[in-house]
Amino acid sequence: MTNKLLTLVASSTTNSGGKGKARLIVDQDDVVDDFDSVVVDVMDQLLERVDSCLDVIQGHNKAPVIPINPNPVETGTKTNASRGRLDPALQHASHITKPQLKFNHKPNNHRNYRWCPSLKHKYNARVPLGYFSPEDQDESISRMPHPYQYEITHISYPPSVFQASPPHAPSSFEETPFTWVSTPQEFQVMMGKLRQVKEIAVDLEHHRHRSFNGFVCLMQISTRHDDFIVDTLILREDLEELNEIFTNPNVLKVFHGAESDIVWLQENFEIYVVGLFDTYYASKVLELPRHGLATLLGMYCDFAADKRYQQADWRIRPLPKEMLAYARSDTHFLLFIYDNLRNALLDRASSRSQSRTSETPQSQAGINFDPKYSLLGEVMSRSEETSLRLHRTENYDEEGSGPGGWDTIARKWNKVAFTRAAHRSIAKSIYLRIHDWRDRVAREEDESTTYVLPQHYLFQLAEQPPNDLPALLNIFRTVPPVIKRRANELLDEIRAGGSESVDISRPRKTVADLGQTNDTRPVKDIVQSDFHSESGPFEQLFPPLNTLFSVRQMSYKATSSLLLGAEFSSNRTQLTRPHFSEVKSKIHDALVVAPTIIRAAKTEAEAIALHDSLGSVARAQTTTAQIEVAFVPASERQHTTSEIADTIITVGQRSQQKKKRKRNPASNVPENDVEMFDYTAEPGLLDVSDMTQVGPVTKKRSKEPASMPYGNFPAPPKAHSQPKSGNQSHSFR
Repeated sequence: MTNKLLTLVASSTTNSGGKGKARLIVDQDDVVDDFDSVVVDVMDQLLERVDSCLDVIQGHNKAPVIPINPNPVETGTKTNASRGRLDPALQHASHITKPQLKFNHKPNNHRNYRWCPSLKHKYNARVPLGYFSPEDQDESISRMPHPYQYEITHISYPPSVFQASPPHAPSSFEETPFTWVSTPQEFQVMMGKLRQVKEIAVDLEHHRHRSFNGFVCLMQISTRHDDFIVDTLILREDLEELNEIFTNPNVLKVFHGAESDIVWLQENFEIYVVGLFDTYYASKVLELPRHGLATLLGMYCDFAADKRYQQADWRIRPLPKEMLAYARSDTHFLLFIYDNLRNALLDRASSRSQSRTSETPQSQAGINFDPKYSLLGEVMSRSEETSLRLHRTENYDEEGSGPGGWDTIARKWNKVAFTRAAHRSIAKSIYLRIHDWRDRVAREEDESTTYVLPQHYLFQLAEQPPNDLPALLNIFRTVPPVIKRRANELLDEIRAGGSESVDISRPRKTVADLGQTNDTRPVKDIVQSDFHSESGPFEQLFPPLNTLFSVRQMSYKATSSLLLGAEFSSNRTQLTRPHFSEVKSKIHDALVVAPTIIRAAKTEAEAIALHDSLGSVARAQTTTAQIEVAFVPASERQHTTSEIADTIITVGQRSQQKKKRKRNPASNVPENDVEMFDYTAEPGLLDVSDMTQVGPVTKKRSKEPASMPYGNFPAPPKAHSQPKSGNQSHSFR
C-alpha cells in the first residue's frame, strides 16, 4: 500500500512539471534505514503544496515585489541591440542647414546674457504669476523664482498614484496608433487626446553638436493607447500651450532621468512640469543593480533597444524607421514600467511597516503619513526637487569653474599643470588663451566648443605650440571647419599666450640699450649685470621674444666687425653717445672664443708671426689652439735630416708592458730610445689617387679601389644581441 501511495505521488509530480520518479520500499531495511527520505520528505512536499493551494484560494498569495521578466510584452519589433558603431551620416549630418537660423527667437549666446522666464499665460495657477511666498522671500532676492514653485510644493496627487493596481501592458507597435505631429492642426488633435488621460510618458531628444546651448529636436509623448512624436523644430513657437497638460496636477507626467529634460523644456518652450514621477528615482529607492532605462526595459518588458541611436543627429528629416522606433520605445513602455515600480514601492513599504508594527508612525515636515507610502513618498519628493530646477545660462567664468571651465576640463583630463592651483607657465598661458578664444568663437558662430576645437587639441596646442600656420594645421588629423577659416586668429592667440608667459621682474637691457643708457657705472659692470640674464643659462642663450625684437630694432652698427656688421646706421650722431667705443671694444674682446688664422701660413715662421700679431685677449685664448699650416705637395717639400725638437711630433711610444724587444742589428738606435717617424717621407692621403695604396699592404687587401674616400675600414662590431661565445655544444639553434 505504501508503494502504491508513493507511485501516486510521483504521478502527480509529473503532471505538475516534476521528474515523476518514485523511490519504493523493497524490504524491512528500507523502512528502518530510509524512512525519512522515502516517506517523510514526500509527505512534507504534499503538505507544502496543500498550503500553497489554500493561499491561492483564500487570496493570501501575492506577486513578487520586483517581478523580473514577466510575460513578455508583444511589440512586433523586438530585436536585440545591433553591434558596431552608428553610421557617421546618422551621428553627424554635416549636410543639414542649421535649424536655429529659422527660429523666430534666435539664441542669445552673449557671455553676460541672463535667461529669465517669460510666460505668456500661467495655466493651472493657484497663485498669480510672480507671487513670492513668505518663506522664499529672502531666497528670491538672490535668484529668479520658479513660476510654478508654489504649485509644485503644495501639490495634491491623484488617489490612483497611491493605489496598487495590475500593470497595464501596452500593445505592440503595429497595434498602437502612432502620429507624427508637425503641423498646428495635428498639434491641436494631440492636445484634445491628452486632455482626456490621467498619465502620460514624456521624453526628449536633444542636439548640441552644432549649437552652443543646444536645442530640442523631438518630443515623444505616449498615453495608454497612443504614441505621439512632435517635431519641435517646426512647432517650436506653439508648444507653450502644452503647459495646460504639463502643469495640471491631476495628470501624472512620467519621465526617466528628467533633470536635463526639465531644463530643456524651460529653455526652449517655456514649459514647466507639475506632478512628476521620475522612474530613475524609483529604481534608486528600490536599490536595483542598474538604473538606466535600458535595464528597466529588459527587466519588465523583455525589450532591448538599440542604444546607438542615443547619440544620433536628431535634426535629420525625414527620420529613418530605426530612429523612429528607438524614439517611440523610450515612452511606449514607460507607463507599464511605472505601474510595476509603483506596485513594488507600495509592496516593499507595506512589508516593512508590518515588520515594525510596534513603532509609532513618524511625521515629515509636520504632516503625518502612512508608513506604507513612505518609499513612494520619497520618490515623489525627489521628483518635486527635480521639477523645481530652473534653467541657468552658461556664462564664461574667468576662474575656470563650471562644466566647461578651463579648470574643470584640466581636472577631468588630469592635466595638473593647467589647473587653478598650478603656477603660471608658458603652456598654461597658451592654454588659457586658446580656451578663451574657443569660447568666444563658439558663441559668435553658435557652435559647440568641441565642434570648434576638440578637448584634446586644447592641451596639445598648449604643450606643443606651433611656430607658423603650416605647423598649426599639421597638428590636426582632420582640420575642423572653423579652424580652416580662423586659423590665423588661433595662431595669434598662441603667440600672445607665449609672450604673456614671460615673468620679468625688471626690464631686460639689450645691446642697443647699452649705448643709450645714462648709467654712470663702469661698462664692465653694465654688461655683466644688465645684459646677461640672471635666470639661468637657457634664457641667456634664448632670451624672451621682447628682447629679440629689441635687438632687431637697434639703431646703430659697428664700423668694422664680423659680429656687428661692416656698415653702420646713417644716423652718425649715435656713434658719439657715451660709452659707445668702450662698450664695442669690451664686447669684441669678451666674445672672442677661439679665433683661427684666416690666411693659412705657409711656413712655421710665418705662422708664429701671425700668432704674435693677435691681440692680447686672443693670444691668451689661443695658447692651446692648433696653428693652421698650409698643405705643401710632396715634390715641393724640403726633406731635412736635422731634428728640431719643436717640430717633431711624437705619435707613439714603447708599450708600457715589459716585453722582449727584437733588436735590429743594422739600426744604430739604442734599445731604450724611441724610434722617431718621419712623416715627410711617407705619402699622405692627398698625395695619391689610388686609395688602396694608403696604409700597409696585407694579403687580405682588396685590389679594387675603396668605395669610401678614407680608405678601407674594418667590419662594424656585432650587435650586443648577437651571441658571442654561447651554445658551444650546438644543442639548439
